[in-house]
Amino acid sequence: MNIDIDSFALYIGVKAEYLAMLYRTTCELEGLPLPKRNRHGKVK
Repeated sequence: MNIDIDSFALYIGVKAEYLAMLYRTTCELEGLPLPKRNRHGKVK
């Protein structure tokens, strides 16, 4: 999987702004770790 953060947010059903905030803070969503992002911001 190599998609941008907006597409990933739609895929898992959360708002893109909320997902971006999670990546800046805890890198977790409801206790589960979020997938790593590459240097272009794409989700691996």
